[in-house]
Amino acid sequence: MAENTATVLRKGHGFVHLPIAKDSGPALTPANISKAVLLDRDGVLIEDVGYLGRPAGIRMLPGVPEALRMLAPYFRLAVVTNQSGIGRGMFSEENLLEVHQELAQRLAEEQITIEAYFFCPHHRHGTVKEFTMDCECRKPKAEMLRQASIELGLDLKTSYMVGDNLTDLYAGREVGAKGVIVGENAVDCPSWARPATDLLEAARIILADFPESINSDSDKTGEPASSSPATS
Repeated sequence: MAENTATVLRKGHGFVHLPIAKDSGPALTPANISKAVLLDRDGVLIEDVGYLGRPAGIRMLPGVPEALRMLAPYFRLAVVTNQSGIGRGMFSEENLLEVHQELAQRLAEEQITIEAYFFCPHHRHGTVKEFTMDCECRKPKAEMLRQASIELGLDLKTSYMVGDNLTDLYAGREVGAKGVIVGENAVDCPSWARPATDLLEAARIILADFPESINSDSDKTGEPASSSPATS
């Protein structure tokens, strides 16, 4: 695992990691941009292997680096992820931090920086007393998204929530963000959100909502941006 440092914040409901890759990675999206793409982690960025508590288990999904590079010039990027494995006693906060440090390093090697990793460690049927509760941050509740808005200065009503479960979409809808669902559960996409095969297709859908942000003939990959806009 890369030797990274990170800031760990605990404010309100949910916690946040701010991993820093050892080479510091590329520059962040300009802070004066307030629209964001909020990303679920497992099933969107990396394979969903269950309760991931070790960096060696990270498997980046196909097309993820390309998708994030397409989005990064125009949107702030942050992760919002349920991590009840902590509350269930399956791994520790330190284990999760190691995972996020390693993920940050791998993305930095692809010239990508995700600004922050917000996570909910709670579960109402947990085994670790400190994290056993019916919290406000576990999706489909939206407190993690609100916290991201406060910490990063985001306008959630011009932002997107991209997830692989309906719980992600409902959390986004509660704060006025548009929703895109990827993967197998896209077949259950509600009428007010958009389905996508994967994050790369989701990125094209999102960018099609903002034609002023992309070349009229091609996206960042040199391919036509042909998807129609996401609906609110």
